[in-house]
Amino acid sequence: MSGWLECSWKFMLLPRQFSYLENERCSAEVSEHGRRSCHYQISPENDFIFDLVKKLNQAFGVWLGLQRKADSKFYWIDDTPVEGHYQNWAQGEPNDNLGVEDCAHMYGLGNSAGKWNDSPCDWEVVPSVVCQKAI
Repeated sequence: MSGWLECSWKFMLLPRQFSYLENERCSAEVSEHGRRSCHYQISPENDFIFDLVKKLNQAFGVWLGLQRKADSKFYWIDDTPVEGHYQNWAQGEPNDNLGVEDCAHMYGLGNSAGKWNDSPCDWEVVPSVVCQKAI
C-alpha cells in the first residue's frame, strides 16, 4: 500500500483534522485490514513518528492511540497500559485539566514538540492520526 513508511512497524500519516473519537472509528476500520493507531513501545518509534509530524508544521501534531480509563490511567488502543512502558509526556502532563482530558496527542511545534499531552477526546484542533501495521 502506498503511503506507508517503514520503521519496526509500517506507519501511515493521515493528515486531516478530526477528533480522537473519529480517530477511534478510523482505528476500528483500519484494524480490519491489519492496521491500528500507533502504540509506541520505544523511543526510536516515537522519534520516527515525530519526524513525520514535523513535516506537517502543525502545533497540535497527531492523536496518539491513548485513552484514560475509569481507573484514571492511560491505555493504548489495544488495552496495553502506558504505565510501566515507554512514555514521552510534556512537563506537567498528563494533568487532566478541568477533568475532561481523557485522550492524548503529540505536539508538533513549540517547546513541547514531540512530547505527549492529554486533551479532550472531542477536541478538533489535532490535525492528524498515524496508523501502523505489522511488517
